[in-house]
Amino acid sequence: MSIQQQKNRPDEAFEREVVRFLRDNPAFFDHHPELLADMVLPHDTGGAVSLLEKQLSVLRDQKRELRARLNRLVETARQNELLIERIHRLTLALLDADSLDAVLAAVRGQLEDNFNADAVTLRLFDLPAAQAQRLAASHGELLADGEALMEAFARSIRGCKPVCGRFTPPQLELLFPATGAAPIASMALIPLCTDGDRESCWGLLAIGSRDPARYHVDMGVMFLDLIGGILSRVLRPRLGG
Repeated sequence: MSIQQQKNRPDEAFEREVVRFLRDNPAFFDHHPELLADMVLPHDTGGAVSLLEKQLSVLRDQKRELRARLNRLVETARQNELLIERIHRLTLALLDADSLDAVLAAVRGQLEDNFNADAVTLRLFDLPAAQAQRLAASHGELLADGEALMEAFARSIRGCKPVCGRFTPPQLELLFPATGAAPIASMALIPLCTDGDRESCWGLLAIGSRDPARYHVDMGVMFLDLIGGILSRVLRPRLGG
């Protein structure tokens, strides 16, 4: 503040009264618009601008921010619409599947084609003896050691809800054994549960990506939860036994 400005500045008590008055009377300048043209505010460049110019600048900044937020909301809505459409296709494909092989083909095909999955793994465990025996003879690759899987992912599977992120190499190896191709770096893990309870978990659907940023811990899992619920309902009757 310059010496001249200091001399022209009213005392602090009077300033407080003015501030209080303006706050209590926000429409004051509506009744005295001529004062706005005479008021100046410090400018970043060292010059001065009128209060009207300053208000216009603030309004323009707010408009840009609101427009950016609106664009983000529109993009999110567009992405959600695409996801709903893809889940609809997956649901129809599963409903049309009349055998276990058809269910497995639908899951793998839809996730790879429409969800950009680099790898899809389904593992089942803790099944009734008759189902396990039947699967061992026809689809032994689906059966897994439930204790090993639950121990490896117990901290991840809470409330039988899907989780996303980067997992440890031993965890990834359990679901995506090395094949010579680029390794899976991130995945979405979807538990298959009977009663929405971890204790009733009888399978895991893992969707893997070679991109470490494809699935991350901050992702929403609502749509993955829908996939898990649909697959559980369709898959269980196809296991027979």
